Amino acid sequence: MPRNIAIDDFMKIQLVSDPQFAPNGARIACVVRRIDAESNAYKTAVWVVPSDNGEPRCYTAAETSASNPRWSPDGTQLAFLSDRQKPKSQIYTLLTDGGEARPLTKLESEGSISGFRWSPDGSKIAFLFRATPADQSKEAKEEREKKKLSAPVRHHTRLSYRLDGFGYYDGEYTQVWLADVGTGVCTQLTTGDFDCGLPTWSPDSHTLAFLSDRRDDNDILPSNTDIYTVAIEKSSDEILEMTTGKLAANSDLHCIPSPPGPKHALVWSPDETHFAYIGNPDAHDPWGTNNDRLFILPTAGSETAIDLTGHTDTTVGYGTIGDVHDTGAGDTVQWNADGSALFYAVSSFGDVHLTFVETAGGNPVVVSPTVHELGGFTILPDGRAAVTLGSPTMPHELFVLHAPDAQHSSVRVVQRSQFNRELLSEVQIREPEAITVPNGEGGTVHGWLLKSDTITKDNKTEDVNVSGNNPSITQGAAKHPLVVYVHGGPHLQYGNTLFHELQWLAAEGYVVLYVNPRGSKGYGEAHTQAIRGDWGHADYRDVLAATDYACGLDYVDASRTAIMGGSYGGYMTAWAVGHTDRFTCAIADRLVGNLHSMAGTTDFVWRHGDYFKGDAWSDPSDLWRCSPLAFAGKINTPLLIIHSDGDLRCPVGQAEELFAALRLQHKTVEYLRYPAETSHGLSRNGPPDMRLHRLRSNLGWLDRWLKV
Repeated sequence: MPRNIAIDDFMKIQLVSDPQFAPNGARIACVVRRIDAESNAYKTAVWVVPSDNGEPRCYTAAETSASNPRWSPDGTQLAFLSDRQKPKSQIYTLLTDGGEARPLTKLESEGSISGFRWSPDGSKIAFLFRATPADQSKEAKEEREKKKLSAPVRHHTRLSYRLDGFGYYDGEYTQVWLADVGTGVCTQLTTGDFDCGLPTWSPDSHTLAFLSDRRDDNDILPSNTDIYTVAIEKSSDEILEMTTGKLAANSDLHCIPSPPGPKHALVWSPDETHFAYIGNPDAHDPWGTNNDRLFILPTAGSETAIDLTGHTDTTVGYGTIGDVHDTGAGDTVQWNADGSALFYAVSSFGDVHLTFVETAGGNPVVVSPTVHELGGFTILPDGRAAVTLGSPTMPHELFVLHAPDAQHSSVRVVQRSQFNRELLSEVQIREPEAITVPNGEGGTVHGWLLKSDTITKDNKTEDVNVSGNNPSITQGAAKHPLVVYVHGGPHLQYGNTLFHELQWLAAEGYVVLYVNPRGSKGYGEAHTQAIRGDWGHADYRDVLAATDYACGLDYVDASRTAIMGGSYGGYMTAWAVGHTDRFTCAIADRLVGNLHSMAGTTDFVWRHGDYFKGDAWSDPSDLWRCSPLAFAGKINTPLLIIHSDGDLRCPVGQAEELFAALRLQHKTVEYLRYPAETSHGLSRNGPPDMRLHRLRSNLGWLDRWLKV
């Protein structure tokens, strides 16, 4: 008899990601991430799985972390990133028929390599590297400690000087480097105070292309990314000499004409004639309310690009929120062998699908199964795809998708890993119940209900798809408290992926409601843009409409309800309790409480006037109008505030302001403040012991107010 899922079961889930087919299709490399409870740390390893039959095999050492496995074009070597030379990051290679891994790169500087690609001829590897600033190096810190000196002063000239989960740039940016596979000689190809995107090779191995915004005022100008190319037909000495000056002004670095707007996931076509990339055609849409679209552009450049997906009203990319998944690693856009089609991910109605579209145009075709979340993929010329797939009841595992043939009229899905088999055989994972609820304004709210064991087993249930009335779902059901969970973003989606925290709350006896109100991705641009510059209105009404529906169910006790969420979900929690007293208690995690102060303190550049109207200095009325802090005087609901000192996305001052306002009014409020080694992503990838503490605290607060 399976047991209920437990609070610490997230520490037992192994996360599978970044599937990479070997060139001959016989094997698949992937990354498996686990939590080492003894060291309170995450460990990643490279595994290789036979495509058809056979057991997975770990290729890297257990005491270190390895990631980003990439096969050489001839399949004889497997390269990967490793931290075994901490604090230095290096690329290692090993022969695929056996042997020990050896370092290919021998970078003397501390820093991090964030990705790499083999040249098609296998002679070189292009990679991204960011050096650790000299005064922040391990040696410099130890020297200061020895001399009892203070930390160095930071000097900023641009607004984009830090990033949540990473820290401060301190004058060092991600640059393009080149490694010679035969000699290991590494050469820096770009310089300057600009970040570069992962380079893509021309099929003849003679040119690299990459994305970068190299404008001096790129922090305050409308969003834009340009395509640059650099020739690799020179010797290493010539390239090194070329980069001693300002490469941005050098004739060897060419800017390719392209439409304005942000771009990412650049890839070169097999016939060398086109680039493909994911982009947003609106440079004044910094929050991404438009659908991300798939474009192709002639490699010679053009002021216009061919939009392959705009007519579908779907968004390209990985948009689902979860606490036990790794998504988006590897190439997020891939050409087929002859360049006639492109494969990519689409987030839609709670799913993330592998999809392809012909470059000649037409309607995209969904390849992967529904009610699943795609995590990553690679495509073979024979039509097979290696993918990671997860579902609401299964963590991501490795699968092979076989194209339809004479015997099969549809895609055949074959599971090739079971890293979580033991855990899944031990615990009960509940199947969420999809609901579609009218919002009272001509639209609907899509979401899910997770019910406790006593409801799903002791009561008769039926499918829920409400089109008008709110029917009775069960007969003679016991009443259970309701938790309404709101996602972050706001322009993301809840979806068909395993969510440990929600499963665990249901196991603790709560009915959990989680929905995608207006503002969420996956339901068309109009749905996402409905709250552009107007948080707390259409989105709030959608959350209440779904709450009304859930409170009308026979097994829900409408007098015992809670609302909670993180980031924008924390915002909506604080906003809701400032506008209604219907909730018994609330938990606002890493919240946005004051959009006015948030505009000048978050890690991303707040482009005034592009999303919210006005600005923070001469016309802050719109920012204050949509701020929960403005309604703190009306908050009567017991509120738990959770925040991290290391949060650079929603800085800790957001919590401080609301806590002070409520405490000064003698309201019922408590504040949990996590240490600086935690960041905005505490609930997903923070230190395991802190994640456990947060979960226990959440349950304690809910039990205190709802289980009386």
